[in-house]
Amino acid sequence: MMNRPPHKQISAPDKIRGHITSLVTDYFVIKNALVDSDFSNARAAAAKLGHSLHSVDMTSHDHESLPQWKEIESQLQTTLATFELASDIDSQRRYFARLSDILVEMAETFGLPVETVFVAYCPMAFGDKGAYWLSEFEEIKNPYYVAAMLTCGEVKRTITQPPA
Repeated sequence: MMNRPPHKQISAPDKIRGHITSLVTDYFVIKNALVDSDFSNARAAAAKLGHSLHSVDMTSHDHESLPQWKEIESQLQTTLATFELASDIDSQRRYFARLSDILVEMAETFGLPVETVFVAYCPMAFGDKGAYWLSEFEEIKNPYYVAAMLTCGEVKRTITQPPA
């Protein structure tokens, strides 16, 4: 995962940042379904995220934001397609890790027109390889380990609303 420092955020049009907020909101539904070990709701939420992604108005991008958006959009489409085909919750969690990396990159690149989103990390996920996720709460609720280790992890950084 690439980490863009806040000073390297792209100045995206407000309409695009609004779409990104919708995508992150849909992502939170997936995350929370995985925290609850709810396979069906996670799948439905991934489908909704895919629908939201397809509804992004590409003409709203400017010359600076469009190339980066196209790259992120392509990665999201591929990851969501595999997530929706997952046959069990463990597979969903593996695809969610990739989805999380992409959404962190998107939020750090374009910013979010919301106060704060937390970037959390569990060092023990996937055989101690570790995995990130975005959260709307500072309190750790691990979507990878849930019942076994619901609070395993820590907030690594925050993504805040970029200055106007």
